[in-house]
Amino acid sequence: MKKMKFSFIALIAIVLTLTACNDDIKITGSAKPSAVVYAVLDPNESTHFVKVNRAFVTSDNNLTTAAIADSNYFESVVGTVKEYQNGVLKRTFNLIDTLIENKESGVFYYPYQKVYMFKTTEADPLKAQSGYEYRLELNINNGEFYVNGATELVRDVEITSLANNVAKFAFANPITNNERYRSQPLTGNYGTGSMFDMRLRVFFAEFTSASDSVIRSFDWIIKTGNFSDLASKKINTSANGQTFYELMKSNVSNDPNVIKRNLLGIDIVLTSGSEVLYNYISLTKPSSSIAQNKITYTNLTATNDRNVLGIFTSRTTIIRSKKENVNVNGYQMTAIDLNSMRELCLGSITGLLSFCTPDVQYQSQQFFCN
Repeated sequence: MKKMKFSFIALIAIVLTLTACNDDIKITGSAKPSAVVYAVLDPNESTHFVKVNRAFVTSDNNLTTAAIADSNYFESVVGTVKEYQNGVLKRTFNLIDTLIENKESGVFYYPYQKVYMFKTTEADPLKAQSGYEYRLELNINNGEFYVNGATELVRDVEITSLANNVAKFAFANPITNNERYRSQPLTGNYGTGSMFDMRLRVFFAEFTSASDSVIRSFDWIIKTGNFSDLASKKINTSANGQTFYELMKSNVSNDPNVIKRNLLGIDIVLTSGSEVLYNYISLTKPSSSIAQNKITYTNLTATNDRNVLGIFTSRTTIIRSKKENVNVNGYQMTAIDLNSMRELCLGSITGLLSFCTPDVQYQSQQFFCN
């Protein structure tokens, strides 16, 4: 068994703000073991996780039993994910069991948690193309029962704003303009998905000496939505300039030893989730009803009259990066334009936070630093 540090939240909240929920499995009769399975494939990731748990019934205290590692797992799970193109088997990925070492504390056993995984390469990733399907097959306890599921991958997802190397984020107007801030348009398409999350991921460095620095980052959610919100698959939104500077201010550290800060870059991150993922989140989100009744939703099946909960589905995440002071194909990239950099370094919101830039094209400016 391999060990791996990986946030459990990144497995089940594998997208877009996946709402936490608790589904009760009512097992009657002989109280046969049931399975809870979660997997969300992303073609732009190289490590893919499948979470398999055992739903248990015990005459002992449930909270006590939940804290015992073995109560959460089956004795044996042998699994594969198979890739089909137009019904023809192309590849088979065997699942390998792995220990997550930093599961958050709670009722269930922690900090270690078993998951199953397989890997793909950048040269030969999962295929987000028409005609491709991925099928999950789990053999539980040496044939005691089987769990099956199938999914296509979300495709045709694209970011259409800031498409070339020259394009930069613009959060501030020229100093001669009465309006200090401006909004940066952001556009895209969430393809065959049924829900989306568009956000900016901002990176900056804090220096305590000329050679010692800490890289920090934060996510800024710009817009989320689903097919019922928009008449088409197109996304047309914007990032507010004043909010950008307020977020920069609120995300710096309180370290008094910081002597300067440099913006490193801004990523546009667009994630599109499948219809199954949308249905699962919609139907299992917390209820505001007094009765607290929720519909159980799954796209998985189990043999031998066993119950199964969870989903086997997909999302696609694409990223457009705008790096600061990086040479790409002979062009000196900058994440934000001159007016925006001046506002970051000298403006009323962030001007006292020691932001500056080592970009040589700004060496004549007051905010240039080595």
